[in-house]
Amino acid sequence: MRFPKPFGEHLLYEYWKRACSNLNIEGVDLYGGTKHSSATALRIYRTPEQIKRATMHSTNKAFERYFQMELEDVRDIYADTHLTPKRASRKKG
Repeated sequence: MRFPKPFGEHLLYEYWKRACSNLNIEGVDLYGGTKHSSATALRIYRTPEQIKRATMHSTNKAFERYFQMELEDVRDIYADTHLTPKRASRKKG
């Protein structure tokens, strides 16, 4: 695919508007439309607190609308805990 001009914020916004128009979607801006996807994708790399700061949510209630644990995430947490227990090391002395 060839882009008519350098890729950047304005080109991405133009493609976003075109996609919304093609799907007959109105009133969803680029920021609002991608905030949930970004928070979801980041959770494999960062902690919820880091993602909350990065998405600039000021309250937990607002953040929780975008960052929701899925059943698979909960399973992974328990599976990882079961397979690789972390214990406090004790120095023998």
